[in-house]
Amino acid sequence: IEVVRSYLLFDRVLQGEELRKQIFAMDNSLPASRQHELLLALEDSLAGLVLWSLKQEATANLNADAVKAYRDKVLQYIRSLGSILPAEQWEECKRVAADLESAGFSHETAGTLAAQVFLGDFLPLVSLAERAGQDLYSVARTYQDVRTFLDLPALQKLLDAVPVRDRWDHLTLQQLREGFDQLLFDLNLGVWQISTGNPESYFSKRRRPLQAYRRLWSALMSGSSPVNFHPFGVLLECLQELVD
Repeated sequence: IEVVRSYLLFDRVLQGEELRKQIFAMDNSLPASRQHELLLALEDSLAGLVLWSLKQEATANLNADAVKAYRDKVLQYIRSLGSILPAEQWEECKRVAADLESAGFSHETAGTLAAQVFLGDFLPLVSLAERAGQDLYSVARTYQDVRTFLDLPALQKLLDAVPVRDRWDHLTLQQLREGFDQLLFDLNLGVWQISTGNPESYFSKRRRPLQAYRRLWSALMSGSSPVNFHPFGVLLECLQELVD
């Protein structure tokens, strides 16, 4: 019941019903495969929002009154993506939005659909902003700075390329993804609470574990593609040493 309740509320936040109607209305104008991709992107966004909310035990604060507040924050976040995302990702987001607009979606809907893949960070950023007493934009910029500083995008891309052979591999992959997401959140919280939002100051006081992580990261990236998840578990544990 709690999962369903959370899903339905976040579906209202993202205006899922309206987005689905507009995607369905593109029958015979947009390839069915592309329509399916857009629908799945929306569901992936919802799954991420629900999972984070449940894991953080934040569902008790979800009610009808919170929907508008969250919706306003989502719009604020989407409009800020141009100055938050790395240049390459932002260019890709704009390209996708332009293609969708050319296909017949409104400018606003095209932008919203193109931004779905970046909404996985939304709830962690809202939580960080509240706990750090900062605005969403400042927290989001620092979040990206920490992610880039630790070269996490390359690490997570390599993680997603590991073959998943059975149910245990699938569970391990899910746990590692969640582990890296939680770690990024914890590190950013430390950056704000200990170093007033200055990642350089925060990491300069943790040189030894940072150097150990860098050595392992370099060894993983310079070797052959990993065939299992063992290296990522080691790297995740090494990164935990950076969290107070």
